[in-house]
Amino acid sequence: MTSPTVGRVIADAMAAPTGRAKLEVLTEGHIQLATEADDIMRIVERAAPSSVTAQEFLDVANQRHIEALETIVRSIADDEDLVEGLSIEDAAKIIFFHFRNPQLILAVETFGWGVDRARQWIFGQVAVAILKG
Repeated sequence: MTSPTVGRVIADAMAAPTGRAKLEVLTEGHIQLATEADDIMRIVERAAPSSVTAQEFLDVANQRHIEALETIVRSIADDEDLVEGLSIEDAAKIIFFHFRNPQLILAVETFGWGVDRARQWIFGQVAVAILKG
């Protein structure tokens, strides 16, 4: 969450004109961050169950991730593009669930979809779940 890419993705998503455009920026940023930090994320995620330090690091990173997503979702809600009745917190959790590194690895490697198909599928699932029409 301290990568310069994170700040750029948040700023670019906030500046995008529609909820869909914000989600597109966020999706592309997710793929870029996963590419940049895949090895580190895999190490921490594998170590967390048996290492208090790794778990604490992962907990902080996950909390910061959710907070950043809530900021972007709030902007989507301000654009009146968020599904009616869906809270900002729940929308951020839906994005978090789909944008976690293990889900991307599952789609790309285990399913054999490759990055492009995984990106399209993840974007589509989240868009249907959180965006109006």
